[in-house]
Amino acid sequence: MKRLVYTVSFGETHERVGELTHPLIADYAWRHGADFKVVGQSDRIYPDAHPSYEDFQIPNWLDTYDEIVHLDTDLIVANDTPWLLTQSGGAMCATDESFFGGISDTRTPYLINYAAKCGLPMPTDMEGRMGFPVRYFNLGVFGVTAKDKAIWTDPQGFWNDGMGHQTFINYRIITGKHPVRDLGQDFNALVYSWNRYPNHQSAYIIHYAGMRDQAWLLDRVKSDINKLGEYGR
Repeated sequence: MKRLVYTVSFGETHERVGELTHPLIADYAWRHGADFKVVGQSDRIYPDAHPSYEDFQIPNWLDTYDEIVHLDTDLIVANDTPWLLTQSGGAMCATDESFFGGISDTRTPYLINYAAKCGLPMPTDMEGRMGFPVRYFNLGVFGVTAKDKAIWTDPQGFWNDGMGHQTFINYRIITGKHPVRDLGQDFNALVYSWNRYPNHQSAYIIHYAGMRDQAWLLDRVKSDINKLGEYGR
């Protein structure tokens, strides 16, 4: 069983944050017998797209690895975090920041707009109703295996659709009825949307997505690392 943990990092802010977070992500990989890879500027195969589009390298990596876990650079991982694919029993993603214990209404329009813009079939429920509430996944934390390879195949014409790769992947999951297990909020505790955090005793992964102030971000990451340390995590 070959495993890979990877993150994508280039640009000043990500590189400075990575100085704090990459050692934790590398330790996570080491604890679970995985290789660790940082996709930097020289590793890009989609240089004209958003950095997140480097996730579409996954099909190539699955030729070598059986299990792949992606962790954003702007997150910290507690040292008792389990291997995500074992936790989920299969392909997994963390729920989106708009999801709090139920199906997300707020992200449904993203998928409807995506389908309309790209001339694709509208996602529907089992009764054929459009615009139904959906479970929308956040791609800052996810894991895949070979059976998930098709989701990440580079789509024709996707790069200029303006909708973002996260919505595209969610569209593929929903319309293809692809089985994905939900890890839940403790594996994607987003700082800016915490309504029951910070809980440094239970959150496995603390994620700073959307935080743009570099000085604040660096101070907060250091603070949260210290707080996890106080609990031996």
